Amino acid sequence: FPSHDRAKQILTGRQLQVLAFCAANPDLPTDQVATELGIASSTIRNLLSESYERLNVHTKAAAIAKARMLGLIP
Repeated sequence: FPSHDRAKQILTGRQLQVLAFCAANPDLPTDQVATELGIASSTIRNLLSESYERLNVHTKAAAIAKARMLGLIP
């Protein structure tokens, strides 16, 4: 697993939080993820989009898979 510092260079703490939550709850729609985390839906979409860009992927499933491969999320 990369160090905490390395993870923070790839994704922000909030991006990691959202991606880990999505990984643990794969069937939840974005609006429900937002409600559960107490964040606006638009913010969730922006955080996921930024995560995709940083991980060089195009989908939530791919982002989760790559983040797991890199040891960023469980």
